[in-house]
Amino acid sequence: MTSVLRRLRLIVMAAGMSVSPAGELRAEPPSGETLVIRLVHPERQAAEVLRLFDGSRAPHPAAALAAWKRATLDPNQLGKPLEAVIALFNPEMAREWGVLHEAELRLDFSAAGGKPRWCAVVPRDDGTVAAAVTAQRLTDGGEELPLGGVGSGFGVERLGPPGAWVATQIGDTMILGSSRDELTRALRRIRGDTGAPRAAGPGESAESAIAGALGRLDSGLLFVLDPRRLSVPGDGALGWRRAAELFRGLECRQMQGSLALKGERLALEVTTLLDRDARAQRPAAIMAAVEPGWLEQVPSAGAMGVVSVAFEPSAAFWSSAFEVADRVERADPARADLAPLRGRLNLLAAAVGVRLEADLWPHLRGLTASIMRDGEQPGVPTGALLVLHVDAEGAAERLATDVLPRLGTLVTGKKRPEERPGVAAGAGDAKKLGMVSGRALTVWRRGRDVLVAWGDDVCTACRDVTGRPERSVAPLCGGWAREGKRAPQRVGAVWPARCWSPARGPAAASPAWRTLAEGAPVVWWGWNEATTAFDTVHCSGLRERVHRFLDQVPACRQ
Repeated sequence: MTSVLRRLRLIVMAAGMSVSPAGELRAEPPSGETLVIRLVHPERQAAEVLRLFDGSRAPHPAAALAAWKRATLDPNQLGKPLEAVIALFNPEMAREWGVLHEAELRLDFSAAGGKPRWCAVVPRDDGTVAAAVTAQRLTDGGEELPLGGVGSGFGVERLGPPGAWVATQIGDTMILGSSRDELTRALRRIRGDTGAPRAAGPGESAESAIAGALGRLDSGLLFVLDPRRLSVPGDGALGWRRAAELFRGLECRQMQGSLALKGERLALEVTTLLDRDARAQRPAAIMAAVEPGWLEQVPSAGAMGVVSVAFEPSAAFWSSAFEVADRVERADPARADLAPLRGRLNLLAAAVGVRLEADLWPHLRGLTASIMRDGEQPGVPTGALLVLHVDAEGAAERLATDVLPRLGTLVTGKKRPEERPGVAAGAGDAKKLGMVSGRALTVWRRGRDVLVAWGDDVCTACRDVTGRPERSVAPLCGGWAREGKRAPQRVGAVWPARCWSPARGPAAASPAWRTLAEGAPVVWWGWNEATTAFDTVHCSGLRERVHRFLDQVPACRQ
């Protein structure tokens, strides 16, 4: 009987899904999606993860988790979701991941109500997904009318109470969705998808973008994001609204990317297509790049995260930057009526005798910022460093001795900065601007760079790294030349284990977690062209990190 039903479904699909009672399975093309995600041979990615454990004290992640749970006093501190993900990585389960090859998830956030619509398609289900759907239907769900009406052959199963997810099956293809309408859209897409890539261009679709990337990716995850379809309701999360306005302000038309583990390196590659018409109206951008010496100012010991950005030396750049900042700020309804940020900053600075339009913006060529932390408490910032990179030593001297001390009074309330010679190495004497949250705020100059440190420990670390680039973040964040890339316009790095720990309380700084914290960071490089932005985020040396971590886990040392 099951075989007959499957054949009937295939016959109906081959006939073009002409059955359309109740207004379903209409002929108009499906609406676009905000985000499309496709898996490419996920079983190969699972195998890559397992290879990281070759020769270690645990054969795979699931075994390491089991050994740790037997030895720890608090086996539930990781939480069930994280444990479930770790348990999936074992040799038996990894082979089963192949059923998800070319599986897709499509999400649409453009609905006026703000509630996302989605559908997921598993084109080669071997019965695993269908069995899970049936089990869920028998637990809390039920059967609904078939798509297209009785006799259409497209049965619908509800995976919960009314309003829950729904699913249907066509041959070996399982389709899940947030509603019956999403199942209908997925069915129309399957009917019209020939697999042939379409020509790329200003109107490039998610399908053509993914088709172009499939030939370049052996295994991993592909995604296409259309920021123009982000529609956030007035009562939506503020962070979500700000993200949508940021994308619009940056003129993002489409983002294409891939995430894949290859060998000992996990890499996220993103290409952002910008609005050509809007960009064409602007003067040609002057190329800017991060200089290696900028990163040599930041000590690597204790850094939680660092970012360095080069600015285009033009008035148009600053006008565009403040326009984007205004859009993001006004995404908050409580701040929608505020005056432009640039004007407010100028007015505030003028109160202490500073002219930002003459003293700062024309001379600023980039900035580097870092957050520092206490080595024993992950996620607790204990200091910060801001480095302003300017165009000339004279401008840097004015910033360090006059402009920043005046601006510092707006933060500290202190009228006269204290001279602190010798606190940090530099061409000029260090000035203590005052105290902020119980920590000193200090400024000094090194050549064309002006450094502002929050916390005396940061000043000491900066002094120790002077002339010793191997102690800075430069060797960890650099490397683009070795890969044949030009100097990026933006660089970033973050040490996840220094920012967060799965354990709570005193165990947060366990030896095993500190081993991860001292490893290489996740690094970000980015470049811009006239109509395209390229960004790569990568984490290298994963095999060594896994082995060092397991060597510190007591249960794995036995």
